[in-house]
Amino acid sequence: MTFLPGYDPSAAKATGGRTVTRGLSPKLWRNVRPELAPLGGNFQMFSDWYNWVNITPTTAASTTADTTNNQCTFTNNTDNDGQLIKASSIAGAPGDILALDSEGGADEEGCQAQFQKQGLTPRDGYDIYFEARVALSDIATAPDTFVGLASSDTTVMTAASATPTATDFTGFYTNASTSLLFGNDVDVTATSIHTLLDHATSTVTSEAFVKVGFVLRGTQDGGEYYINGVSQSEVITWAAAANAVMYPSFACLATAAVDSIMYIDWYAIAQWETAGQ
Repeated sequence: MTFLPGYDPSAAKATGGRTVTRGLSPKLWRNVRPELAPLGGNFQMFSDWYNWVNITPTTAASTTADTTNNQCTFTNNTDNDGQLIKASSIAGAPGDILALDSEGGADEEGCQAQFQKQGLTPRDGYDIYFEARVALSDIATAPDTFVGLASSDTTVMTAASATPTATDFTGFYTNASTSLLFGNDVDVTATSIHTLLDHATSTVTSEAFVKVGFVLRGTQDGGEYYINGVSQSEVITWAAAANAVMYPSFACLATAAVDSIMYIDWYAIAQWETAGQ
């Protein structure tokens, strides 16, 4: 576990005369106390990719069950070029980062990654937290992407659907557009989609990092989602399916043969006792 400057849930910290914005969003994580884990719950943050072992499959439309990097399950959807590799930093993220590279040679070619060592199952009395800091590049033709939690699935995002296609999911996505959307479907009955019209970052800018995250209350008590640490106006409505284990999931599919890339600076997850209990 690696903590970034500014992870303290109580306030944004000032460092060297500047406010740290790269770390966890204080308002989203205000009820989580990582230093007390596992007493109140569990907390994990992944940000140090120095020892990452690159995943570069050589078989078309394949799934790689990797056991080296936090049991990351990697899937190429249509070709054998996609990869998940350690990359040099881009502006706004010092040090190594991960690149989920679609290597798109044709429309809707791409790949996805699920970190299946960090699955979370909804429980009464415990809230689920997720946040990630990501950036997209080569988005002139607007890729299809997903960032969030999803049930085990080799097609979290597909070309045939305008929304994520995992059985259960909660997260942020783009669909042939640079408009950032939020969606959740964890009751296996209906998908609730929210268009983020009330925040400046609802439109993705190439190679500009954005923090996206959410909190899910208990198993059916709602929740809220955040962009760059700002709570959005709409409330998540959901009812968790039994045993709906969800994993940190990322997908990047190219459009119009443009090699779109998703850069992952860090992601964090937690399942923590609901405040006040």
